[in-house]
Amino acid sequence: MTVTHAPHPSATTMETPVIDQATQAATRTPPEPLNPCDLLETLFQRAALTMSADELQHVANQAGELAYDISDRAAGVAERLGCLVFTDKGDRANGAFQSADQLPGLLWHFSDVFRHVAGLVSVSGSAEAMARRARG
Repeated sequence: MTVTHAPHPSATTMETPVIDQATQAATRTPPEPLNPCDLLETLFQRAALTMSADELQHVANQAGELAYDISDRAAGVAERLGCLVFTDKGDRANGAFQSADQLPGLLWHFSDVFRHVAGLVSVSGSAEAMARRARG
């Protein structure tokens, strides 16, 4: 698609190529896969460009609190699972996560949870620093 415009009435008509978003998206190299931490930070960096100092401070506070809450709940779940396994003491296996094929999924889940927490902590720190700079 091209747009024809004359920059000045006395100038000749000039063709300027306009690249639409679909063409731009098709020609971009796909980025490396993002982990949850990188994804949160990338999205925040984009959104932060339009945020006020108060909004940035709000994000900093809320992301920090959310990271604490998630990590506290995850620690509680891990502790209770540990207690369940400990009380079995090699006796007949009871409940979930007793076989070798169930445990990897649980551990991968905890890995994802901790990466989300790391992302929230990262966003909180970035937002705090940006809010400080915006306030001068």
